[in-house]
Amino acid sequence: MPRGKSSIGQVEFVTIWETSSSVKEVMEKTGMTYNAVIGRANNYRNQRIDDHGNVLREGIPLKDMKASKRTPKVNVSELTKLIMDLRKQQEESATQNDIPALQNEVTV
Repeated sequence: MPRGKSSIGQVEFVTIWETSSSVKEVMEKTGMTYNAVIGRANNYRNQRIDDHGNVLREGIPLKDMKASKRTPKVNVSELTKLIMDLRKQQEESATQNDIPALQNEVTV
């Protein structure tokens, strides 16, 4: 059964990473999200160097895995149009809801 990120130790994560064929497989084995898996792998790989060029921590040479296609590329123009349409609908709805309230407030 998949477990949460916090229950996967360093040794277990590295073992799962090195014996898996894809990030998706690591996700399935650990129960971690894509971002959590990639983030942890990158964190383990990154060497830490201070301002003086001294190595603070050696990076771990985890194997490279091809990036899986998680989602299709973002269609910026189509999504922007959708957002503008939704906002226009919300404004129109808010305006229509405000008209009766304003009429109730105005007394002659």
